Amino acid sequence: MKNITGLSVIAVGTLFSFGVCAVHAQPLFSVIDGFGSSSPSTWSTITTPQTQAGSFVSSGGNPGTYAALSSTTSPTNRTATGFLFRGLGSDIFLRRSNLQITFGIDLRRTSPLNPDVPVPEVVPIIVQGINVYQPASFIPGPTSSEWTTVAPVTYDLSAFVSSSGVPLNLSQEARIGFWIRTSGPSALPSGTAYGVGVDNVTITIIPAPTTGVLMGVAVLGMPRVTGRRRR
Repeated sequence: MKNITGLSVIAVGTLFSFGVCAVHAQPLFSVIDGFGSSSPSTWSTITTPQTQAGSFVSSGGNPGTYAALSSTTSPTNRTATGFLFRGLGSDIFLRRSNLQITFGIDLRRTSPLNPDVPVPEVVPIIVQGINVYQPASFIPGPTSSEWTTVAPVTYDLSAFVSSSGVPLNLSQEARIGFWIRTSGPSALPSGTAYGVGVDNVTITIIPAPTTGVLMGVAVLGMPRVTGRRRR
């Protein structure tokens, strides 16, 4: 005769459950870069006007190598300096409008703090042809000389606009990057700089989550038995 101990039985019945969930797709583009010994070669400088420049410094980052950028004032224009990713998969086709771009970064101030120099704005950018697309909202530039990790910020693709007024062409190649920009023309002498160190850049493009309704069905028919068996 066979005995069963530790018996557990789930009652017979049918259970329906309904819920709403966010459905995520795979990233269209993703780069996570701490600017190691080889990664600077996968970035190219982008500036406006062309007299500005960015560079890489081999030590003092968070840790190791970091990108050094300078926000230089102008009495007539906004200026900006940054980098475009040019590594494997750098040329992408956006294809669809319901995309989101998540941007994370480590920052520190690398120049003496001057209260008369406006703190620059840090943003991700999309470049297509001669047009640079960027959001109006931004991450404030750093005021501390210590490294600070900025919590990732997510932008809808629709937030990226160009000063030319030309809309993004979803079927044309685009490149992704980031820059620091001045908030506008400055009354300060032209060329007054605000230095920013950048490290551990994360840029991800992913389709915006869609909402789906899930229906779960659990049919509880046969008793479930657990336990040890002994003769």
